[in-house]
Amino acid sequence: MSNLVSVLQQWVERFQPSAAGGVSAVFEFQVDQETQHILLRNGQCSLESGEHNDPDATLRMNLSTLQAIASGELDGMAAFLSGDIEVDGDVMLAARLTEFFPPQ
Repeated sequence: MSNLVSVLQQWVERFQPSAAGGVSAVFEFQVDQETQHILLRNGQCSLESGEHNDPDATLRMNLSTLQAIASGELDGMAAFLSGDIEVDGDVMLAARLTEFFPPQ
């Protein structure tokens, strides 16, 4: 299992369906030349391999940034504003990631 898959699998395990409400979304993560995506549908969450054909938000960053956000050491919005994360698509939806997947 890759480091990216390991971090994102931890996110999936921490998924808060109540925070996601009726949200239906695809978050694509492009991290250090690897791509995975998380699907939110009907209060369920799953991790899928590779690119998605129509993600709602694509986030590009390095693994250390993702790990710092996942652990709560780094605020995702601060990382975005400093240029450590690039987002294509729905930036406001991407800003809600820590609601759906609270840090450890």
